[in-house]
Amino acid sequence: DREALAWCVGRIGAESGALRQAAEALSLYAGRNGRLTLGDCMAALGDQGSASVQDAVDAALTGDIAGADRALGLAIEEGAAPIGIIRVLLSELGRLRLLAYAVAGGASARDAVSALRPPVFFRRAPILTRAASIWREKTVADAIAAALHAEAACKQAAAPAETICRQIILDLARRIAKQN
Repeated sequence: DREALAWCVGRIGAESGALRQAAEALSLYAGRNGRLTLGDCMAALGDQGSASVQDAVDAALTGDIAGADRALGLAIEEGAAPIGIIRVLLSELGRLRLLAYAVAGGASARDAVSALRPPVFFRRAPILTRAASIWREKTVADAIAAALHAEAACKQAAAPAETICRQIILDLARRIAKQN
């Protein structure tokens, strides 16, 4: 159902291995019925490592430096790939760009989040609302450029991908913490 889909989108992340594993788990859990509720998805996927990736990105986008560092360390410890983490960051920055445009156009942060499609999972709505009230169009554009640069740097031969990933996440968290 819609609520389950929104939860899965926010929880699984963009890494192809994690997506494949989650799809397989959900398919097996659904069985012949083929329809899953939010409770079914939560039971089937449990606490996936990508949850800490999402937590790290959320903490960075709201200026929680310690939370971002802690969640990022956990995500890397659980085997999350630095490029995958940066891609989750880029995905969230893309959504944040839409929110920043809506807020610049006069919408409240809460209304902008409510208007997003697919709908935001209700537990993530306060985080996105807070981020939407902090970030502006120029700041988001700069962050996207920095994240794209970080992703490209991670793909270089013998690049310290984990360090580059940690740097972009924590730099964004520091930037937002200074604004507050």
